[in-house]
Amino acid sequence: MKRKIILILIIIAAIIVGLVSFPYLKNRISDSKEISIDNARLDKAKISPGEEAEIYVSINNKSKENDAKGVSVRVVSPSKNIVLSKDYIDLGIIGAGGSRSVSFSISVLKNAYEGKYRIKIKADAEKPFRESTEDVYLEVKAKG
Repeated sequence: MKRKIILILIIIAAIIVGLVSFPYLKNRISDSKEISIDNARLDKAKISPGEEAEIYVSINNKSKENDAKGVSVRVVSPSKNIVLSKDYIDLGIIGAGGSRSVSFSISVLKNAYEGKYRIKIKADAEKPFRESTEDVYLEVKAKG
């Protein structure tokens, strides 16, 4: 009988400890160490050869507890006829739960072919943060 009472008390104590510490552990385990691109867009849906456009990118630190260090954004041009004023921006640190916005200027050369061009955007940070990628599509259409 004594063993049953001791066993029941141990089980009750374990349940109480679990209930008290679970929210803390859940937050520690589920804290997302991720840099995300939450909004990447072009200021123009269509552009003609010889024109310029802007790519706007919003980068967020999804972690509620950890600053993201060494944050950077890179844009990859799909063609030598789509020219970026810069293809890399170093953002440094984005605090826990914080965000930053950046923009990239692009020019479409006059000899660019009509069509839809995929522009790749990559945001990265030092480990343990995970990177994020997103594509935007630039439609090049002749004036007319």
